Amino acid sequence: MKLRTFTLPLLATFALTLGGCFTTALWVDNTKHNKITYKDIGSDRLTSFRLTRAAVGDLPAGTLIMIGEKNWYVLNEASSKTLGKYLTAGLSHRYTLKQDVLDVTTRDPAARTFQVYVALSYDNPSEADRAIIKAKQLFSEDHDNDGELSEIFQGTYYPAPTTLPDDGQPLRASLPLRLRHEESRPNPLHTGLTILKTPAALLGDAVMTALIIPVALIANAGAAHHP
Repeated sequence: MKLRTFTLPLLATFALTLGGCFTTALWVDNTKHNKITYKDIGSDRLTSFRLTRAAVGDLPAGTLIMIGEKNWYVLNEASSKTLGKYLTAGLSHRYTLKQDVLDVTTRDPAARTFQVYVALSYDNPSEADRAIIKAKQLFSEDHDNDGELSEIFQGTYYPAPTTLPDDGQPLRASLPLRLRHEESRPNPLHTGLTILKTPAALLGDAVMTALIIPVALIANAGAAHHP
């Protein structure tokens, strides 16, 4: 087998093992140029959002579930906490889902983990609604429209049980779900340039280490003489 077959993984491993700032930054930047492709792996339909008030099986209280006709899309703790407060805010009418279809994306179909981008809007809020929104800090101040939420949520999906427990606070919805697998592949051209730049980055890290360690030793020695 030719040596160049191992060039990329060996250089990447060597660079990351050293932990040098320049080299690590160089290879992290390389991943940003990866080619992303998507493959459809199924479809579903969202029927409601539910937030469990009590533990259900292995799911703790406060877990937010996107109920689909085929699967349950169970959000993790952080995502449940973020989106769950919108379902329990007590506003006077329903939110509007801004998308025509939700893309449920997985990088590891075997693990059934996913991420989904959700965009909600709350139109024509009353003065009472505005007070609740402000008090509970429901929408980010970064948005020009105070009644919009746009965020990526993460979790794990499972085949839908045969019965749905009568628990939670449903938010009705009817929206197509598109399941897709995300694949990331290195950009050959940019990776080649990164390989060419790696020796210079390693040299820069070595020089920085050679400068920092003596300075640290001198500073430590000075501190020892001045307790």
